[in-house]
Parts: sequence; structure tokens; C-alpha cells
Amino acid sequence: YLPPARMTSVQGMANALLTNEGIINGGLLNGHKELSFFTTCPETGAYLRARTDVYDFGTGMVVDVKKCKDASESGFRSAVATYSYHVQVAFYWHVLKTLGIVVNDFLFACVEPQNGHKVAVYGLCNETIEQGRREAFQAIATWLKCRETGIFPGYPEGICCITLPGWRRDSLFDQ
Repeated sequence: YLPPARMTSVQGMANALLTNEGIINGGLLNGHKELSFFTTCPETGAYLRARTDVYDFGTGMVVDVKKCKDASESGFRSAVATYSYHVQVAFYWHVLKTLGIVVNDFLFACVEPQNGHKVAVYGLCNETIEQGRREAFQAIATWLKCRETGIFPGYPEGICCITLPGWRRDSLFDQ
């Protein structure tokens, strides 16, 4: 059950995606929805899984739908950095490749939950995906080490002192 206001927002976002000319003309929502993929990483032996929003076996395209507070280019760039979407791209690509499934492109269909449900579609440059690959393999290595040792990283114990980040400090604080 969704509250009426949330249902209205969800329906608005869905309609915006389903009627966007770029998405329609690009066939971005063609293909299978909500597919799960499972495999074992040949490099690390780790069990891997990925769930695509849309995968088109005919074109090898993965489309991930993202609800974005700000779907502008700069807004989504910030979201990629904040939420590590570049790691998701590299990880999903690796899972599918390991299964012998072709991935020719990975796109994000971004939609705003308010303000007219603006829509934008983005891909990531190769350098960003490569960084995501490095970070994904580091995360896999960390996970395997945690499973092996039974020690999982967490927050520091005790009381920690927090200072404002440099960009938020006023000039008096730095004197």
C-alpha cells in the first residue's frame, strides 16, 4: 500500500518515463524487466548477483531506472559519485560477462519525483566505468576477507569529535 501522495508521484514518474520520446525512440524500456543474474567470480571465487531493471538480449543493453532529486547532468554526476553508481555499472557488467551475456551499453533513465517528473538518460564514460571496476573488485576483496575472518568494518567505538568539512567552515574558524 502506498499513501495517495506517494502513489501520485510514482504514477507521474512512470508516465514520464513511458512517454519520453528519447526513451521510446531508443527502445530503452524494451527487453526483460527485473532479471536476476547469479554467478561465481572466476577471479575471486565470490558468489555474485545482479538485478537489472531492464535487459535487452537483442541489443545487449542494460537500463537502470533512477529516481533523482535532480536529474540534470550536474545533479546526476553528483549522484553517481555519492551513491557509487559507477561501481554498480562495472559490477553488473562483470556479472553478466561472467555468465557469457553480452553487454553493449549500460544507461541510466533518470526521473525526478517532483517538478514535472523531468527525465534524462545518461551513460558513463569508459574511465569512470574502469574506476568502478577497480572499486568493485576492492569491495569484493573486502567482503571475502570479512567472511573469512568474521570481522566486519563498522563505525568507530567510543566518542568521536566531528568538525565541519572545509567547504562548510567560515573564515573565522580557520584562523
